[in-house]
Amino acid sequence: MTIGHFGTKARAEAKRLLTVMRRAAKTGDFDAWFAAHTDYHRVCTAAAGEAMQRQLRAFADRTTRYIRIYQLSEPNSWQAAGDVEHAAILEALIAGDERDALTEMAHHLERTALRVLTDCAPEYEPVAVPHAVALIDRQAPAALRLTGAS
Repeated sequence: MTIGHFGTKARAEAKRLLTVMRRAAKTGDFDAWFAAHTDYHRVCTAAAGEAMQRQLRAFADRTTRYIRIYQLSEPNSWQAAGDVEHAAILEALIAGDERDALTEMAHHLERTALRVLTDCAPEYEPVAVPHAVALIDRQAPAALRLTGAS
């Protein structure tokens, strides 16, 4: 939903927020990181429309506690994977590469979901999450297949 609506101003703001997140992670300033993280996701999904924004905010509100647990349990490495993923998503958005943006976002959500599932229900075998991401990795989005683009 953001591709095609991610202009110069949004790009600059997302880059700035990514820098703020990196600085806050290095200093262990969780509050500053969360504020920048929330704003980063808001900027990257701004074109999704108000109904989707409400849903995304509700999901984000529920994930905050899990991110906090992860931050406290992995004080030296909690941010590394997310930083790489956030940067890759941003690069794809800036390039206007819908396929890459979708793939990078799917992998970011997959890692996050698997981490939460591992922390909350270590005995649970999360089959659906990796299967869903494998589908994205194997084929182009339906809209691209219908138009014949690749």
